[in-house]
Amino acid sequence: MKKSILHTKLTSLNKRRIIPRKEVKEELARCEAGFEWERKLLYYLSEIEGAIRVLHDIRLPFSTGYTHFQMDTVVITQHMIIIIDAKHFSGHLIFDRVTRQLRRGNVTFDDPITQVLRHKRGLEHWLDRPIPIMAAIALTHPNVRMEMTPPDTFDQSLIMYAQEIPAKVDEFHQEKKIILTKQEVYQLANKLERCHQPHDPDIMKKFNVQPEHLQTGIHCESCHCWLVKRVKRRWICLGCGIFLNLLQKNC
Repeated sequence: MKKSILHTKLTSLNKRRIIPRKEVKEELARCEAGFEWERKLLYYLSEIEGAIRVLHDIRLPFSTGYTHFQMDTVVITQHMIIIIDAKHFSGHLIFDRVTRQLRRGNVTFDDPITQVLRHKRGLEHWLDRPIPIMAAIALTHPNVRMEMTPPDTFDQSLIMYAQEIPAKVDEFHQEKKIILTKQEVYQLANKLERCHQPHDPDIMKKFNVQPEHLQTGIHCESCHCWLVKRVKRRWICLGCGIFLNLLQKNC
């Protein structure tokens, strides 16, 4: 499971900024929390039996070609495709189906149900053959409580706790016949990966960062200074004296 381009860029920017920036740290913290909870989601998805491929952060163009839709997690089985939008909120969540909003206390968020259904429509148009697609919102935080208003809306069936997913998928499989061979599952997953158009934002522009705001050089992962120099054929940190592997990655 790889970090997104945004996550990787934010990690590098946060490390190289001479003066820390609150906005960068907050955005990076959100990325790291999301990454950790998606790893937890992957743990539950690994319990699903049979031929299965799990893809993360797949971004595809809508049929119009002007905009894109990005799916957090795409699960492909022999019976269906499942699009999962993981939400990592804690506390009491209210999914308001009248205003199409998600509320937690006095804070209002964009409606994840509307969002994941939009992704479902985009994928339906993108596929070159009809395949059943299920959209789901996975609540991954252990301290979360969900409420739907009005309580009898169909949308409630789209929301589940992360630990419920394997059992829910088993139920869906019992209701649907096999439509993809094992080979077709992997072929479709490979096609999605080939067509993926990753979001590559200009974070220097987004956070108004100038080149002179950044620390240059190579970072020592041992003492965290920027005093790594090349001596003959080897890289050495002048701060702590250790030699670095030439293949070591430095952001």
